[in-house]
Amino acid sequence: MVTVAERISVNRTKDLSASCPIGPCAFCAYESTRFFCGPRIRAPRTGTFLKKHLVIQNTSASLLGVIQAELAKQKSRAKVVLGVPGNALFERRKSELCLCLYQVRPYQTQRNEPWEEEVDEPGSNGEVTVVKYGHPLDLDLHYLVTAADDDPGQQQTLLAIAMKAFLEHASLSGEWLVGQSWRANEAVPVEYDEHWTPERQALFWQSLGTPMRLSAGYVARARLHSERELGRTKRVQSRVIDLLNPNRVS
Repeated sequence: MVTVAERISVNRTKDLSASCPIGPCAFCAYESTRFFCGPRIRAPRTGTFLKKHLVIQNTSASLLGVIQAELAKQKSRAKVVLGVPGNALFERRKSELCLCLYQVRPYQTQRNEPWEEEVDEPGSNGEVTVVKYGHPLDLDLHYLVTAADDDPGQQQTLLAIAMKAFLEHASLSGEWLVGQSWRANEAVPVEYDEHWTPERQALFWQSLGTPMRLSAGYVARARLHSERELGRTKRVQSRVIDLLNPNRVS
């Protein structure tokens, strides 16, 4: 049986999506979100290769990877799952952390700004084409994290491990961003949700028909890039004017 530590030690210098030796997971085919294969190198992050519609799913997978990496660091055998923390989760009587996306909101301060997004796309002949895309949509993704275990003390320990993971990775970038939904040098801030108040928690658990449980709220800010092209121009490095050319228009 392959352990979590062995999963993280998988070779990180190649794409694992096609031939993962362990099987599909959140970092490969998204068929299971219980395990973590570790960061991997992906295709160039240009407008041509981006899978922009997967940004919410890739953000969730990135957060799962951060938590699972911290669990492995603390030598915990607990798993982290993505889903709604209903009664079925707590009836399994296993040590698990649950990450739940419960609200998606546009980021209000930038939604109506009249600007376009410019992306440099290098060509095969060395020329650089500047592609203008429509205004992206900034999203606030609201998550909660809760733990399930027979021992209440272990529940608190697992929740603290998840909070430590987000404390040390307050902004996800580079190899911690899963998938191909990201521009070069893009980052996803992860902040504690101060609006996750006891009153809001009570309403959430009541809507699920589940007794109120200890949980923590977080907000991840991601960007949904537009695929609507507004124009293409070639970047010019320099201009040369030949004063001796007889065909030059004066």
